[in-house]
Amino acid sequence: LMIRRPPRSTQSRSSAASDVYKRQGMIMEDLAVDLLKTLNPLTKFRSLVSLDLNFSYSPFNDEGCRVAGYILRHSRTVAFFKLWASSTAVTDVGLAHIISELHFLPLREILLTLNDTQIGDKTLIMLSKALAQMKISQLSEFQLPIRNSGISDLGVIALLDALSLHSSLQKVFFDFGYVEKVTDKSAKKIIDLFTSGIQWEEIICYLE
Repeated sequence: LMIRRPPRSTQSRSSAASDVYKRQGMIMEDLAVDLLKTLNPLTKFRSLVSLDLNFSYSPFNDEGCRVAGYILRHSRTVAFFKLWASSTAVTDVGLAHIISELHFLPLREILLTLNDTQIGDKTLIMLSKALAQMKISQLSEFQLPIRNSGISDLGVIALLDALSLHSSLQKVFFDFGYVEKVTDKSAKKIIDLFTSGIQWEEIICYLE
C-alpha cells in the first residue's frame, strides 16, 4: 500500500504526519473488515500449527486484533503463537479478542511482544485466566516483553501465579523495563516461586 503525503503547502509537518497515520489506521480497519468477509475457516485454518503475526511499528489497532482473534477461533490446532505489536495503538480491549481464544488451543509456545503500548493490568489478568484454563502439561515456553507500558505489580503477580501452575514450562522470559508501577514486589514473587520448588529450566526477567 502507498499512502500519499498531504500537500506541504496546506499543512504543518506535524498535522500531515497525524493525517497519514489516521489514514493508515482507516486502511487497516478496511482491510480487516474485508478479510473477515472473505476468510473461509473450514479451508484456510483447519491444520494451522504456527501463527506468527508481526505488526510492530505499524498502524495495527484493535480491529487488527479482532482479525487475529477470528483466525484463532477457527484454527484450534495452533501450537505456536507469536504476536509482535510494539509501538502500536493496540489496547486492552483489542487484545481481549486474542486472549479469549488462547485457552482453546494446544499451545506449546506463546510470545507476546507489546513494548511501548498502553497495555495495562487488564491484559495481564485476562492472560492469567487463560493460562489457568489451559492444559497444565502442554506449555513449554512463554515470553512477554512489555517494556514502557501501563502494567503494575497487580497484573504481574497474577500472571506469575497462573504460570506457576504450568510445571511443563522450560523457558520463561519477561521484560518489564521502564514500568514505574512494577516494583520489588514482582521481583520478590519471582524469588518466592523458585524457593517453592518450581521446576522451570530457565527464567529471564528484566525489571529496570
